[in-house]
Amino acid sequence: MVLVSDQEAMLPVPLDDADDRWFCVLRRPLSSEALGVQLRQMIRSARVMENRYRSAVDELHRIRRIFDSVPVGISIADATLPDEPLVYVNSAFEKMTGYRAAEVYGRNCRFLQGSLRGQTGALEIREAIAEKRETRALLKNYRKDGISFWNDVLLSPFFDTSGQLTHFVGIQNDVTQEVDAKASLKHMERDLEETQLQLQAILDTMHDAVVVLDRGQNIVKMNESAARFLGLSERTLSSKNVEDTFEAYLPDGSLLPRDEWPSALALKGHFVQDSGIVIVRKDTGKSILAEVSTAPILNQAGEPYLVTVYYRDVTEQSDIVRAHTRLAAIVESSDDAIISKDLHGLVTSWNSGAEKIFGYTAGEILGQSIRLVIPADLQREEDEILEGIRRGDTVEHIETRRRTKSGDIIHLSLTISPIRDANGKVIGASKIGRDITERRRLESQLHQSQKLEAVGQLTGGVAHDFNNLLGVIVGNLDLLERLVPDNAGALKRVRTAQKAAERGADLTRRLLAFSRRDELRPTPASLNESVHNVIALSARLIGPEIKIKSHLDPSLPAIFVDAAALESALLNLFLNARDAMPNGGSLNIMSELRQVRASSIPVQAGDLQAGSYAGISISDTGSGMSKEVLERAFEPFFTTKKRDQGTGLGLAMVYGFVKQSGGTIRIYSEPGFGTTVTFFLPLAETIPEPVVVPTRLAKRNSVGVVLVVDDELDLLEIAAAYLDGMECTHFEAVDGASALERIALHPEIELVVTDVIMPGGMNGFELAEKILQVRPEMKIIYCSGFPEDALAERRSPLMGAPVLRKPYQHVEFEEAVREAFAREEPA
Repeated sequence: MVLVSDQEAMLPVPLDDADDRWFCVLRRPLSSEALGVQLRQMIRSARVMENRYRSAVDELHRIRRIFDSVPVGISIADATLPDEPLVYVNSAFEKMTGYRAAEVYGRNCRFLQGSLRGQTGALEIREAIAEKRETRALLKNYRKDGISFWNDVLLSPFFDTSGQLTHFVGIQNDVTQEVDAKASLKHMERDLEETQLQLQAILDTMHDAVVVLDRGQNIVKMNESAARFLGLSERTLSSKNVEDTFEAYLPDGSLLPRDEWPSALALKGHFVQDSGIVIVRKDTGKSILAEVSTAPILNQAGEPYLVTVYYRDVTEQSDIVRAHTRLAAIVESSDDAIISKDLHGLVTSWNSGAEKIFGYTAGEILGQSIRLVIPADLQREEDEILEGIRRGDTVEHIETRRRTKSGDIIHLSLTISPIRDANGKVIGASKIGRDITERRRLESQLHQSQKLEAVGQLTGGVAHDFNNLLGVIVGNLDLLERLVPDNAGALKRVRTAQKAAERGADLTRRLLAFSRRDELRPTPASLNESVHNVIALSARLIGPEIKIKSHLDPSLPAIFVDAAALESALLNLFLNARDAMPNGGSLNIMSELRQVRASSIPVQAGDLQAGSYAGISISDTGSGMSKEVLERAFEPFFTTKKRDQGTGLGLAMVYGFVKQSGGTIRIYSEPGFGTTVTFFLPLAETIPEPVVVPTRLAKRNSVGVVLVVDDELDLLEIAAAYLDGMECTHFEAVDGASALERIALHPEIELVVTDVIMPGGMNGFELAEKILQVRPEMKIIYCSGFPEDALAERRSPLMGAPVLRKPYQHVEFEEAVREAFAREEPA
């Protein structure tokens, strides 16, 4: 081929140590001489180029070996080609991704992201490529086998000597373990935070104060109860030492040394359980009775480095215990029976008042059925009471009968209330029983006295009028007798009428004796001598079948009575005893000196004054009297004897004589057990005034309506209980304002018993001033724990009102109330 012009062609040139290379060949027509020169030059140039090529290939192989020895993945992408295809990856990249180099050349590296093309790291890389800058991103990539891994990519642009961007070099590192470790740590931190929050929530629900202290007694952590307990907040924790918040004292008031504080002991390795201390807060001065428990927290060396302290505020419980103790003392000191039982009727509590009334000790009856003290005929009553209690009913002041340990039947006034548990469920009943046996007996005596008084007034009036009529009749019979001295028949009839008039006069004298209007001539006399006289006089009348026995006190002082009337009364009693023993028996007479106390029934009934009396008892072993007969024994004209065997005036006359002499008389009798008549007569040395029996039942307590004002509810309850015992109507108020409201609503209030120191802006003195402005007649009693002279300056406008010192007992309270009502002038 002859070249006529220059030509270029690409020709492969085989090399010994490499693959075939393609060279650009310029073909140009030359002369022979020129061709030789040109060929020689070209051969030399080719040799130079070959040497340079060989050096470049060696350098490339050296760089490859270096890159392949690097433990991190290296990838190179051609920035001059569309979509920046990979042109090189090292062996670490192949190992990390599982792809061979030939499988990734020509592909963009994003194929490793799978479907996660929108992840934040990928977007950062795209922005860096677009801005031709370096960046670092964390990508989630996928290996060829589909397993994901976290790829930490450092992408750097590469510029040639002319400043043109030619490639992007990526340094890639599998950080899956680090990412997973961080995620696990973050998860653990989140779990720990949640656990701490849960623990704090649990601690905050605890009523006890929980505080964690370090070795310096600094507060590390606490719950909400502790914050309230110590008066702290989270903001003050970092700077608060527990020793700066309070002082600690023993319950006896002595200061507790700080090295003996429970927390200090715990830091020495000791556990403290429920140690009682009094905490006085430094910020408020408030005292708190606390039970303190501690537990040391040990480090890895087994040494305490923290301590957990638990504070339980038992101030309120202590107050409750004290209140319970006070209430128990009140219950135990009560003369009333205070009893509790369960819904089966088993006794669960039994106070000393119950022991005195029933005779059973608490040890004997606790756990026993309450039916033990209920008479057989009242068992159904107990069933009805229990049914009502189960329904939650309250029984107030029912009067019933109960049986004592000795078998005696007593009368009780009962108030029964249900006992409920904390959920309001009825679990038993409480009973307050007041022994009213003496009261019932007193009421019976009063009733009997009133009845006899009424009958006496009636018979006295009739006898007085009848005496006037008899006077007219007897006088006219005398005149008539003088007019017919010679008329035997007329004289006989006149004298018959005169005898009838004399019997009428005798009847009138008996009626007047019963009504205590008979004329008595009392003088000092010997009771024993009168008894001997009547025994001697009645021996023939009584008969030998009845044995008379006398037990007379030889030292008995003289009495002040009409001796003739006394012997007439004794004779009546002897003859009544004889009639009660038709088949014989014993008649016993006993005299003795008797002391009558102010609390006895005769004094309470108004029959006697307290003091010394001569007592005489006449007892028979006859048939006795029924209750119905006994109630009417002293009534005039009442008799159980057959017609024409008695007038029914014997006992009535005795009753009238004793009462008119200033004494009293009682009868005790039971069918089949005989009768005992006992009467008391005044001594000559005392000569008491005869007691006039009232015509109607007087009130037991001469007190009016009372208002008690006190901010202490426990004291209000106690005062109300005292007033209930006095059978007094009363109202309560807790402060001055409510007291004024009570007085406005209840004008019948006559006495105000008020505390001096009260909350609400009005003390007792100020309350009294306001009351007296609208009710100047109101009586006032002040109650205070301060002595009277300490209050004198404050109450100068009201000096007349007395001060009842707290604490007061029921005797002092009742005495103050009664004295207040006894005053004629208001305070």
